[in-house]
Amino acid sequence: MHHYSAGQNRLTSALIAHPKVLVCYFPAGDPLVPVEMLDVFASCGVDIVEIGIRSDDPYLDGEIIRQSMWRSTGNGILCDAGAAVARLETFNGRMAGLVFAYASDAFLASAVDGNWRGIDALMCAPETRSESKAQIELAARNAGVRSTVFVPYACNASDVRQAVQATGYVMLQCTNGKTGLYEGFDSSAAARVAKLRAAGVSKPILLGIGIGTADQCRQAIDSGADGVVIGSKVVAASLQSASCLEAYLASVRRALDG
Repeated sequence: MHHYSAGQNRLTSALIAHPKVLVCYFPAGDPLVPVEMLDVFASCGVDIVEIGIRSDDPYLDGEIIRQSMWRSTGNGILCDAGAAVARLETFNGRMAGLVFAYASDAFLASAVDGNWRGIDALMCAPETRSESKAQIELAARNAGVRSTVFVPYACNASDVRQAVQATGYVMLQCTNGKTGLYEGFDSSAAARVAKLRAAGVSKPILLGIGIGTADQCRQAIDSGADGVVIGSKVVAASLQSASCLEAYLASVRRALDG
């Protein structure tokens, strides 16, 4: 049973709620994916909700997420997450909330002056605007928000150092490409997970990008990952119906739990 009080960071409990962690993407402001879909997330054992903030240049994302962002009524700022955060508050701590954002000028301004209440963690997309990214992460850290780190497919020493310093979890890119629906599984994932562990990463390592099917989830766990991050497939199922999303998430949860 969760004993949750408003203002408490839920990430720690979310990471141990199940033996293997399930993070699912929710597109903030997409009128075709209403906030009530989070009720389905909660009923199907999702541990962490990754709340995606609109970007005019979502360079990491493929067509499904890009189209969702372009439909969004959001302004690319922190408060775009407000409806999802409010919905999360109704689940008594069963799911943690993470904000995923690209480091735009608009998001930076909102992060420095914004209200981080109800947000447990931040993942800021890796990009050339390193100064803006650092300022956003500092604002989140000062608000008690945990840092999660994205490690790209071809990671370098700097990526590994950042992963070691994560206070939330590490998302390791499984497939070399943008987000989307992929067939098969990249067999190099096991070696890359092991490399991060050998370098001293102690936080959970989750595989994302290229993870969508139940079989891919099983292979991710077999590769040594502590869980998975799923985006495009979750949005695609949500666009069909709540019942399709429910059936899909139930199959993923069963695959992860073995």
